[in-house]
Amino acid sequence: MTTSTDFKETLKQQADIVRVIGDYVKLKKSGAQNFSGLCPFHSEKTPSFNVHPTRQFYH
Repeated sequence: MTTSTDFKETLKQQADIVRVIGDYVKLKKSGAQNFSGLCPFHSEKTPSFNVHPTRQFYH
């Protein structure tokens, strides 16, 4: 693994993705473990931005 990849993996393991994204997007609990909010990349009225904390992933 490269140093860059090591850094990304360490950051991913240590950062709380819900807290980080929650500083920029108002998130609501969506299901047992996930969160959703309005997409910060385009204007919308229905939440389509999803955050998955167990996988440290958003889409």
